[in-house]
Amino acid sequence: METLIKNLKDVYWKTRANAAKELGEVGDLTAVFPLIDALLDEEGVVKNNAIEALGKIGQSAVVPLINVLSNQDSYQISDEVSKALVKIGTQTVKPLVRLLETCLEDVNDIIFTRVANILGEIGDPKAVLPLINSLNKGNTSIRLDAIRALGKIGDKRAVKPIINDVKKYGSSLEAIIALGELGDSTALPTLLNIHH
Repeated sequence: METLIKNLKDVYWKTRANAAKELGEVGDLTAVFPLIDALLDEEGVVKNNAIEALGKIGQSAVVPLINVLSNQDSYQISDEVSKALVKIGTQTVKPLVRLLETCLEDVNDIIFTRVANILGEIGDPKAVLPLINSLNKGNTSIRLDAIRALGKIGDKRAVKPIINDVKKYGSSLEAIIALGELGDSTALPTLLNIHH
């Protein structure tokens, strides 16, 4: 195990990539932080293997990944962290929803955007109500990110709140796309009114 972790820092990218892949197979918790560090590797194969490995480790990697995601300064790694969280899937929804709610309290658009995108990609219906609630609590950026995520999730409970958002704030490309993705005929009059 120690050798594999040490190999994540090897000068040869193939050695680093193989180490990341093998650490995913082993699934040991001690590999989580070294694999998160490997998300910064300049080689795409190493990054992808680290994402896959963190996905295989699963639940134990969620909290450390969310901590990295919630760091404002983690732009260079946030895409890879997001991919790893999506890979882990539904196990990440509850902690991500908690982070989403914290973002609403702190009005943190940047992290809200990251979290909403991940929840949209995962597509778990458990995220629908918190995203709907954010339509009434957030600024324009937060509302549009929530609408985008709701469209991706595809749960019909989002139709009426999105229609109400359009009536209250006017149309947006995000709302039009989301209502189209939701495919509910009750949205048709709203979509037709947007056109006029």
